[in-house]
Amino acid sequence: MKRAGASTESSIPATPVTLVVGKGGVGKTTVSRALAAAHARSGFSTVRLSVDGVPGDGAVRDGAASDGAAADADAGVGPRGTVANHADERPWREVSLDWDSALMAAAADVFGSARAARAMLGNFAMRRLMRVLPGVREYSLLLASYAWRDRADRVVLDMPATGHGLAWIDTVKLATRLFPSGRIHDRAVALLAALRDPAATAMVLVTVAEPVVSSESRELRAGVQKTLGVPPALTVVNLLDPLPECTDEDLTAALQACPSARGDIDRLRAWIRQRQNQRTLAARNLGPTILIERAPRDPVAAAARALEQPGPLAEAA
Repeated sequence: MKRAGASTESSIPATPVTLVVGKGGVGKTTVSRALAAAHARSGFSTVRLSVDGVPGDGAVRDGAASDGAAADADAGVGPRGTVANHADERPWREVSLDWDSALMAAAADVFGSARAARAMLGNFAMRRLMRVLPGVREYSLLLASYAWRDRADRVVLDMPATGHGLAWIDTVKLATRLFPSGRIHDRAVALLAALRDPAATAMVLVTVAEPVVSSESRELRAGVQKTLGVPPALTVVNLLDPLPECTDEDLTAALQACPSARGDIDRLRAWIRQRQNQRTLAARNLGPTILIERAPRDPVAAAARALEQPGPLAEAA
């Protein structure tokens, strides 16, 4: 695992909440799980969140039951939600949030009790309306995600792909305008403040070294900056092909020892330079960056080790 720049600190955000964003297929699930595992190894109680009742890898995970069904319901975990306990070196939890339960938790906060929320949302017409109103789903799930701050030291949220992640944040801003006063307004203002506070929330942008994806990632970074007023704290360029562990001097020495291999050595040298240039271009204009190579065996552990290594993070020019 390589990184741009050097420092004595790890790349792991020290904020209570980390939002992991990026285009689909770039390895957000792996990076978010790596962050959760690294936080747990540092001694923090940690939960990684995914949404819609389906864990990030698309498989239904069999996990240990939570400490209390009622408490989980308050945090947006419902009958279709999944709770899994990871007992690696240090335990951490993986929770798949359920939208219906997240909505019920948000409504209970607004109406003052779960009973009042059930009475209001138990109406079929109201339930149907909630499903089609723009932003209700996203706002409820984001509220449920931040509610986990009361139950864990570190919360890692695997956000929806690219533009959908920004839409979640836009719904919070919309709520502050639609409701000029009252509980919904107050909650939206507090949530927006937490999203904008670098001490409360860090955003990690995950990308890969492909021109189209890198371009979209730069657009996403600019969108985050425009929407929140702060850029992502860290960019992870993921799934890089490993480079051979040899220097240009090693190749020169090999050529001197075996002049007949010039063609093969020149091709290898060109391939290495191409891959190095690819990494540089992928990280350009993306802020503090860490580069993570492919790891076919246990990619989560490999990514966690990369994030834990000293170094920050220099902005690639």
